[in-house]
Amino acid sequence: MVLPPPTSPISTEDDEILKGIVAEPDKFFGETLTFNHQQLVMTGIAKCLDLGSKELKEGWWEEKIDKQGNMARTYHEDSRKAFVESVKSLLMVVSCDFDEEANAKVRKLIKEIKTRKEYWLNQEWQWWVNLTNQEKDILNRQGKNVMKGFFNAKLSFDNYFYEEETDLYREVCTEINHLTKRLNFYESATFTG
Repeated sequence: MVLPPPTSPISTEDDEILKGIVAEPDKFFGETLTFNHQQLVMTGIAKCLDLGSKELKEGWWEEKIDKQGNMARTYHEDSRKAFVESVKSLLMVVSCDFDEEANAKVRKLIKEIKTRKEYWLNQEWQWWVNLTNQEKDILNRQGKNVMKGFFNAKLSFDNYFYEEETDLYREVCTEINHLTKRLNFYESATFTG
């Protein structure tokens, strides 16, 4: 049995309207849209500056009980992680502009971040291994057990790492800022008319 071809729910008139929108987005939006890489980089740097200029602290849960006795929990984000993610996002945008100097410095800093993470994971694991079985049982009941290669957020070792990671990402952001100066991103365009 051969089925007839499916019919489109969009009429020919609607199809023409859609073609105009897809083919000519400048008419749909009312103006020509342009992509400005320099502006995107500057926006990313501004975001890093904004997030990095605040007190960077661990995330936390706030619990409030309303008038009816219901508990409402609100999470306040870890501002250190928000800053780090903003620098990672900036790296996605600016990596195509890297010169040899920026590439070498940023690679070295990223390697140092990985090294510090391994260090603190190892410190947590060594601490756990040196505990007695009785101490481990008590900590297990409190949810403070340790798995090799993973931080337990109920202990402090991850916070030591996050502090160091934040400082190293500040250095990454500083190097990106130096790169933008070397690339003359701060020069304004001049027009003659």
